[in-house]
Amino acid sequence: MIRYLNLEEVIYIYSEIIERTGGQAGIAEEKVLENVLEKPMVQFEGEEIYPDIFTKTAVLMYAMVNSRPFVDGNKRAALACTIFLLKANGYQIVSSQDNIVEVIKGTSEGKYHVDYLVNWLKRNTVLV
Repeated sequence: MIRYLNLEEVIYIYSEIIERTGGQAGIAEEKVLENVLEKPMVQFEGEEIYPDIFTKTAVLMYAMVNSRPFVDGNKRAALACTIFLLKANGYQIVSSQDNIVEVIKGTSEGKYHVDYLVNWLKRNTVLV
């Protein structure tokens, strides 16, 4: 069973990021954040649309980067939530910091989409 991040956890993660790295704190629109967190859990006729942890994580990462639920720090929050979601489900990213930054930045610039992120996560994570 997949362990998802809840709203309170994500707000806490975001608050810690802003406190440690700076930026303007705040949720731009809470409903947008709620929608971002619900995306990995979407079902159609009782079947999960996103069947595995890599797809669910990629959908969360992509949605958080591009929906911009926070006033500032959306890419940082997306990365942290990606790491926490994977860790909560027994996985860890094993990629260079430069590569991770490139993927997050490229996602925000429209260079990478969910399919790319799924494959990237599969290649750059290990079971721990």
